[in-house]
Amino acid sequence: MCLNAVNCELHDTELGSEIGFVKGMEPGTEGFRKLVKRQGQTKTTVEFSDAKLEFGNTKPNDVYVFARSACQATTCLNEATVTVRTVEGIDPVEKVLTLKPSGQFSSEIDRDEFNSAIAIAAGLGYTTETRDYISRIVGNSAVAQGFTEGTRDIYIQSKKINVNRFADNGALLGFMDVEVVANDPGSGACEVINKVLSAVAGAISGIGGGIFAGAEVLCTL
Repeated sequence: MCLNAVNCELHDTELGSEIGFVKGMEPGTEGFRKLVKRQGQTKTTVEFSDAKLEFGNTKPNDVYVFARSACQATTCLNEATVTVRTVEGIDPVEKVLTLKPSGQFSSEIDRDEFNSAIAIAAGLGYTTETRDYISRIVGNSAVAQGFTEGTRDIYIQSKKINVNRFADNGALLGFMDVEVVANDPGSGACEVINKVLSAVAGAISGIGGGIFAGAEVLCTL
């Protein structure tokens, strides 16, 4: 879709190509207004990266939704962090996930709708691993006085999701791309995501009165 849009260009990243606006044709410019002033039916694409990430015992959608706090009214310039609980070896630990969103859109409403679409998509197609842990009970002497045992469900999902909207004439209307960074257990997210592509399209179709209806969903290696 981007290659057919006069105001869209691709940039190479470690996780593959990333979409972006051609300078001078982004939301808020005269070039953008001329392209979309006769906007009709829109086209949406949702893309998952095959690279996957452990989200600890926090559901991926509850992590991705924090990307909104790193975005301004029409773009994303900051990062956001979320602390989750996980298990390393047999130890219960906390780790920090960093969200790195990028995007350009026309308004705060668009920003919230893009973020909602990404969060909803992240809530589908994840896998879980149940891990046992042993926690030391430490008294005032800082010496272990006993142990407790337990389990945690660890959620695993694609570490990068993007949503892009195009006008019926092919012009790029807006996009949001969110990458979550932490220790990476490898690739293989597409094996599961490919089973829920239609479910993702249906789940985001009701946002904003149907602005993402009929979305094309894919997972890329």
